[in-house]
Amino acid sequence: VLCIDLDPQGNLSTYMNCEPRDGDVTIMELISEAINRKGGCDPDSLYHAVRQNSEGVCCIPSDISLSQADMALAVAFSREKIVKRILSHPFFEVHFDYCLIDCPPNLGIVVINALMAADGVIIPVQTKNFAMKGLLMLEDAIAQVQQDNPSLTIEAVLLNMVRRNRNSASIEAA
Repeated sequence: VLCIDLDPQGNLSTYMNCEPRDGDVTIMELISEAINRKGGCDPDSLYHAVRQNSEGVCCIPSDISLSQADMALAVAFSREKIVKRILSHPFFEVHFDYCLIDCPPNLGIVVINALMAADGVIIPVQTKNFAMKGLLMLEDAIAQVQQDNPSLTIEAVLLNMVRRNRNSASIEAA
């Protein structure tokens, strides 16, 4: 299993103890390289981007530099497919059975990239009204992405921070 931290806050990287140090290759470096090279990423870059933590779980880390990804992707050719192009390299097929991509809680081009590269989505949702509105917007975005990625499915909606009150119960029922 490979985990990719596509959130500039880098919480997955921190949680997995794979925070990048100076000189480490992050997902932003891979995105930049894929934008600048017609053939995608150099296999050495892919190899050096993957970090393994003490439990043996692999991760491609993120850091605050990923906050510039939307600007970099804005002018890229086929910008919504950059992450898919990175992950289509044989390196990943040879070394990993599954890839989990942690995304920021927005619908920017980075998240669209993740959806274009994915086969399935697990959506964590708080049982609050604003979160429900966000879920509906995400479902609309997924429906649009499915036109170009028909294999994309919603695997689960994972409720978290559930409180036992009427509001949570009504959202849970929906």
